[in-house]
Amino acid sequence: MHREDGGNENVPLLRDDQRAQTYMEGGGDELEPHRGSVENVEDAGERRPSGATVTCRVCDEQIELNGRDSQHVVKCSSCHEATPIRPAPAGKKYVRCPCNCLLICKAASTRIACPRGNCRRVITLGHREPQGSAIRAPAGSCRVQCVHCSEVFLFNTLSNSLAHCPHCKKKYVFVEICSKSS
Repeated sequence: MHREDGGNENVPLLRDDQRAQTYMEGGGDELEPHRGSVENVEDAGERRPSGATVTCRVCDEQIELNGRDSQHVVKCSSCHEATPIRPAPAGKKYVRCPCNCLLICKAASTRIACPRGNCRRVITLGHREPQGSAIRAPAGSCRVQCVHCSEVFLFNTLSNSLAHCPHCKKKYVFVEICSKSS
């Protein structure tokens, strides 16, 4: 079951033989700019991409997408790292290693190892909440400390009159402390 179209996981996402090479016929002397002229100094500024581009997620350089729209990732010519230009395939996700290697793994994966010989890190993935997004307690609930085991738990003051500690399983009558302090 070896496919030539890149279905093998051991084949790199980007190959050097896919790059188009251009060659100039003749000496190429007529294309060399005249040194020292004012007109060419302005033209020698930063090269502006002509087609669709994407920003490299490692070095922030612009990467031209000329004819590479069907690929999922492109390689930056400046830092030589891969940058995704499409979402990961269904059931997969992209992970960037601290060494800047772009990895693709199953969406449900919790750990992934970097394949680079000089890195070999094992990255632990987990569901992370965005910073500053605390979960609010439901209306009418109050934090209560159990008098028996001293553990803290949430108690619903609207529907319950009997406090039931989930830790020690003891029950006691709730005193209206939450409504006074809130």
